[in-house]
Amino acid sequence: MRERNLGEKISDPTRWNELDIRTKLTYSLSIAAFIIGWILTFVGFFVNPMGVIDPSVLTALGTALVFAGSCLGISFHYSNELTKFENRVLDDVERHRRKYEDQNLE
Repeated sequence: MRERNLGEKISDPTRWNELDIRTKLTYSLSIAAFIIGWILTFVGFFVNPMGVIDPSVLTALGTALVFAGSCLGISFHYSNELTKFENRVLDDVERHRRKYEDQNLE
């Protein structure tokens, strides 16, 4: 990771190669669960009895969607909260630095 200047705002990483391994794993599992859930549902149309999706397949889809949503939601929420906290701390440090400089100029 690169160094940040004192007044520089922190933004969420927007590129895959900037994410840490834990976040990559979370996103990968969420996407896989989402895709597998929909594939199971789609395949359920073509298994006997034709055109009827078994309730267990719908349960699996629901579980996969809840898992994907919770992983992504938790990840986004805490990433956003951490970014807001870091920006607030940097703003406070910058404000105190300016206040200190203004006092020394007088």
